[in-house]
Amino acid sequence: YIEAGVEGGEGVVGYGSYEEYLAALKKMNLNYSVQELMYRYSVAIDFIDEYYIGTFDAESITDSISIGKLTYTREDVESFYFSEDCVRVLRVSIDPSNYYEDQVEDKINRIHSLICEAAQQGERQVAIAMINNTTTPGPEVEQGVIIARHNLDRAYFGQMTDAAFALSEGEVSAPILVFDGSEAYYIMYRAEKSAENFSQSYSDIAMVFLRDIVGGYLDERTEELVAGAVAEPLLSELDPSSISME
Repeated sequence: YIEAGVEGGEGVVGYGSYEEYLAALKKMNLNYSVQELMYRYSVAIDFIDEYYIGTFDAESITDSISIGKLTYTREDVESFYFSEDCVRVLRVSIDPSNYYEDQVEDKINRIHSLICEAAQQGERQVAIAMINNTTTPGPEVEQGVIIARHNLDRAYFGQMTDAAFALSEGEVSAPILVFDGSEAYYIMYRAEKSAENFSQSYSDIAMVFLRDIVGGYLDERTEELVAGAVAEPLLSELDPSSISME
């Protein structure tokens, strides 16, 4: 990962030198140690997924393929889909870098207003409003996204997950800012689940089902670790506003 960050490779544009790489980290309020920790976290998650789920993606899933430790049936996935453990949303992402800084808030609020107006006429009109006013691909918007309680990494998408479950069917979320390497605003519409959508999106739903199980294991372990953590007195004395990369 670090070599790619410096020299480039596999679709990554490198910074050209180690010094430039460190300078770029500093601009993001990171240093080498923190970046290395984040890479180790990413690698660990990949290995955990490989152990439980296997090394395939959603497009490889059939009714009951089991490459990892977890086993399941189509009926398991269907029960999950129609339960309260997941929601279906139509979702768009908006890249703030596409606009001048002083225009971002107005642009996002305008798109949000148009989606809210469309929501009064139902899912189809919401999809049209999302497609016409953002760069999110039409098929992706119309298919919708399944969000479970544990399938998304809460470090990055916790606010999105909470917002999705807080929505009533037919309701639109406020714009949610997410940073997972780059900034993006998300707007979600809580959509209806259906047998047709289940059949059309089965492989994606099955992957969410598997990732939700693994995410549940991780969240449970995280809660145990946090509960057992002991804060040093220094933490209560720190003033976050005084901490700088300079």
